[in-house]
Amino acid sequence: MVRLFLVLLLICFSVALFPQQALQKVANHNLIYVDDPDSSNDVISATTFTFPFKDKTIRLSFLFGQLTSLGTPHEGIDIQAPAGAQVLASADADSYSFVDNGAKSYGKQLILSHSNGAYRSVYAHLNGLNDKIFTEVSKPDFKPGTFIKKKIYKGDYIGNVGCTGLCDGAHLHFEIRALDSKSGAYTAVNPKPLLSN
Repeated sequence: MVRLFLVLLLICFSVALFPQQALQKVANHNLIYVDDPDSSNDVISATTFTFPFKDKTIRLSFLFGQLTSLGTPHEGIDIQAPAGAQVLASADADSYSFVDNGAKSYGKQLILSHSNGAYRSVYAHLNGLNDKIFTEVSKPDFKPGTFIKKKIYKGDYIGNVGCTGLCDGAHLHFEIRALDSKSGAYTAVNPKPLLSN
C-alpha cells in the first residue's frame, strides 16, 4: 500500500514539474500530441475527423493525457452525452471490429479501421450498436477483435452511448490510434485537435 502511494506521489510530482510531453516518459506510455514537433502525424493530419455526435455542444469531461484514477494517462477524450444518444463514425472506415470486455475497462467498444489500417478510431462504453453491425458481430463465427471488411462512412450511425465497463456515468470514450509502421503497434493520438466541424 505504501509502495503504491509513493508511485502515485512520484507521478503527481513529475507531472507538476514537467511539461505535458514529459508525462509520456513518466507513465511509460507512448502518447502522441499533435502539436509535438517530434511526432510523425502525416497520415493523421491529412485526414479529417468529425465530432462523433450531431450535437457539437456536448461537453468533454476528461481530456487526453490527464491522469486516470489508475495513475495512467488517459488515451482519448470522454464526451458526456445522454444514455442512448446516437454515436456517429468520425471518418470513413474500410473495416470494423467489436470487443465486449464486460465490466472491465472500456466495456463494449467498436473499433473502426481507416486508410487500410493506418489508423483506428475507438468508441467505448457503448450500450448498443447499429443493427447491421450488431448482426455481423453476433454471428457464431465472429471472433472478438477480428476486423470485418465492410465500409462505414463518416457520419453513419454506429452505436449508442452507454456506461459499460469501468465508468461512472453515461459518456463516450473516443480515441484515435496511429499505426507505427516500424513496430506494428498502435499509439494513442490526441483526437481533439483533429476534429473538424
